Amino acid sequence: MFDPVTEYDFIIYSDDKTSIITITLEEYLHQRLPSLSCTIEVLDNKFKAWNINVWFALEELLSFISKLEKLEKTRQGNICLKAMTPEDFSITFENYNNKGDFAIHYSLTNNRKYFSEIKMSNTLTGGFKIDSEFLFKILSDFKHLASVAELEMNIDFTT
Repeated sequence: MFDPVTEYDFIIYSDDKTSIITITLEEYLHQRLPSLSCTIEVLDNKFKAWNINVWFALEELLSFISKLEKLEKTRQGNICLKAMTPEDFSITFENYNNKGDFAIHYSLTNNRKYFSEIKMSNTLTGGFKIDSEFLFKILSDFKHLASVAELEMNIDFTT
């Protein structure tokens, strides 16, 4: 069961509910380059991965939302949201047929350093179909996530 940490957190479900992507807001920085830090967790066909401190520039998130609005209306094409460090996380929404059905493709990487000399990376890449009727809810969830900027101040949601 989903237990959100903040009011901005949300889950994207596959059409068969066996795969999910959870986005949990950790921090919002309003000064200089407005950006959001999230924990991203993916559970896909019993494969599980997560990464903390995945940063998104607010400007990029707003641009993605605008493109998602268009995609929701036209039901044609594909759009992608990438983290500020693109290998950390990316998610693509793609129309895969002429009926307006959608799939999500994602890539999530967790980097770790050992003794400051060895860098280890674990990556989960995959995708799943989503119920196109829920595309509007997903759009609303991303809009709500971006609305944290309306607070106009730095906030750490982990404390």
